Amino acid sequence: AQLTSTHGAGAWGSGVSGTTEHVFHVSDSTNGLPISGVTVWVATDEAGLNILASKVTDVNGDAKFYLDPGFYYFRCRKPGYNFEQYYYEEVV
Repeated sequence: AQLTSTHGAGAWGSGVSGTTEHVFHVSDSTNGLPISGVTVWVATDEAGLNILASKVTDVNGDAKFYLDPGFYYFRCRKPGYNFEQYYYEEVV
């Protein structure tokens, strides 16, 4: 399902143009430790075609985005890890 154009409008690539700070946290499901170096993309559609921004997690496993309130799809990638297809979160 694709969201409407009123669901956020962050700047592609920078992740710093919206009105709300949103921290996406990535941790290991087996030991709970944060995972650094994970590339995280945020998109407005389930297929991940309308990417608004991307960041790499820090040593705390956090990727900080500035987005407008709405619902977003987050995707993660790092060699050696298997993540869900996407994570659907609300930014308030």
